[in-house]
Amino acid sequence: MHTLIDPLRHAVRTGSERTCCVFDEQRFTFAETFLRCQHLAGALQGLGLERGERVALLAANSHQYIECYLTLPGAGYVIVPLNTRHAAPELEYALRDSQARILFSDRPREQLGALARSVERVISIPDEYEALVARGEIGPLGEGVDEDALAGLFYTGGTTGASKGV
Repeated sequence: MHTLIDPLRHAVRTGSERTCCVFDEQRFTFAETFLRCQHLAGALQGLGLERGERVALLAANSHQYIECYLTLPGAGYVIVPLNTRHAAPELEYALRDSQARILFSDRPREQLGALARSVERVISIPDEYEALVARGEIGPLGEGVDEDALAGLFYTGGTTGASKGV
């Protein structure tokens, strides 16, 4: 079986203490990143999220973004990365169309407006995200995930109409 978490799992086996990502002044090894991903998977499972459900991500580059990008499909969820340059109507459309239950966002909550009402829960990056990872149990990554299952839903630029999820 092959899932999107497999390259990280391999990196942990072959060089766990090597640097995986650097963000501002923070450095994370492959082992630390994998552990954080496991905690995120457990936390999402604890929120009642089930495999195949969609989780949107509206954020700039950060280690949290990388962790979401690896964890969500690795735990059997469908990642819906949103373009930070899209206007609110395009983002609202993608959230409604994808049926995302959760939105991870680094935007201030007061700037989200209708976006926040389009999902069941908004998890702010970094504060709520870090609290979620800190209290999350270790969850399964790649275990029992069908390698043919939908891993991501990406919205096009919509040059000929509304964006399409592909």
